[in-house]
Amino acid sequence: LDFSPFSEALASFGPEQAAAVETAVQGKTVLELQELMDGGELTSEQLVLYYLDRIQRYDENLLNSIMELNPDALTTAYAVADMTQDADLAKFATADAAGMTGTVAPTE
Repeated sequence: LDFSPFSEALASFGPEQAAAVETAVQGKTVLELQELMDGGELTSEQLVLYYLDRIQRYDENLLNSIMELNPDALTTAYAVADMTQDADLAKFATADAAGMTGTVAPTE
């Protein structure tokens, strides 16, 4: 397996981070993982790095159940995070604008 596209990110993803993500995701369904991400408790980057780390530790040269890694997995995770952040900002801006519609500044 070619981990070279992820080597820098995996080097900075330490055992403490892996343990924290494992605690958060263990036994969760996909919908529950999405809720964690929507709530800001988990990022798509953390989830991708967690699984890449697990594949590297438990699968490579041991189980050999993974045939190939998507070299764009982290790039996709970053893009999803950016889209989510942009959507959240758009919701906030829309809610703020809707809340201000028709209001008049008080005069003294």
